[in-house]
Amino acid sequence: MGYFNQEGVTVGTSTKRISARVNLDYIVSQKISFQSDVSYTHTDNDMLYHTNVRDVAYRKMPNQAIWEYDEYGRLTGNLFSPLATAQGTYSGTYNPLSMLTYSTNNQLGDVVGSRFSLTYKLIPRVLQLNSNVAFSINNNKTKTFLPQLATGRMFTENSVNRTSDADYDRFSMGTKTSLLFTPNLGRDHLFTGNLSIQTDESRYTIQGLSSTNTASSFLQDPSVPSRTLTGEARSSAIQSRSVGALIAANYTLKNRYIFAASLRGDGSSKFGPANRYGLFPALSGAWRLGQENFIRKIGWIDDIKFRASWGKSGNAPRTIMDISIYIRHTTMLTWAKMGCTHPILNSPT
Repeated sequence: MGYFNQEGVTVGTSTKRISARVNLDYIVSQKISFQSDVSYTHTDNDMLYHTNVRDVAYRKMPNQAIWEYDEYGRLTGNLFSPLATAQGTYSGTYNPLSMLTYSTNNQLGDVVGSRFSLTYKLIPRVLQLNSNVAFSINNNKTKTFLPQLATGRMFTENSVNRTSDADYDRFSMGTKTSLLFTPNLGRDHLFTGNLSIQTDESRYTIQGLSSTNTASSFLQDPSVPSRTLTGEARSSAIQSRSVGALIAANYTLKNRYIFAASLRGDGSSKFGPANRYGLFPALSGAWRLGQENFIRKIGWIDDIKFRASWGKSGNAPRTIMDISIYIRHTTMLTWAKMGCTHPILNSPT
């Protein structure tokens, strides 16, 4: 178990993290053994609302007050956030300390991971089965708030009391089962064969809500009714699955001549039904010239190896489909596309 707590060098930034992990290895017999582990991490990050706040502080005129004074020249204890200064207005310039004190950009995250594996020596030193399954759950919540106290702008502007709340939930599962064949063919021969099957599944959802012009700098939830209803709601859901099978063989003769061949088949839901599966063969050969007797007699050469190979490979698209629902003002727009730009918001989904 571990606990981490660090305050940032900038006011209002910090990171807190709690982590735990349990490992278990269990030997059933000389042929069967299990391995498993479970881990959990909780993270609480307080981040900057504007990443350029230190740059604004550097450029701020030194004779502009940070704190507010009354008519008698006494400090009131309130941070000074005027509508405009000699250097301009928000967002070009602002009171950096007021921005760090009142604005919010908080991220909470929980990650749970689990792995389970089995090793079964069907024929010791000849035939071995390895099977693995892994799970991962990642939940993330981000809340931001930019109050009027940080910007000094008029309450009628959209940059005042801007708030958002977003959730990101991801689940992934992967399995891999391999059968390794290593027969004893004598001193001059080395052969290994491998048959494996692999599956992967991933799905995640994103949902968020934002609004501006809430009635107070202390009403920081986007579900609170706002004056101008300029917020938006959005959600996305993505899911993909893949499966792959591999058969491979490697043969070495007298530790000099090496031959390898493999055939892999993959299928992914990220492709259309007509092109969902693919075959990827590969061949290779090598000659360890440095192991020949007439080369080994040369004292200043350690090893020489020639290798030639041929094969095919391919990659799946990054995403399968993004279905988003946007609510702007009082109009609901439903749109589904892949890798394009939103026709209304003019931004990639």
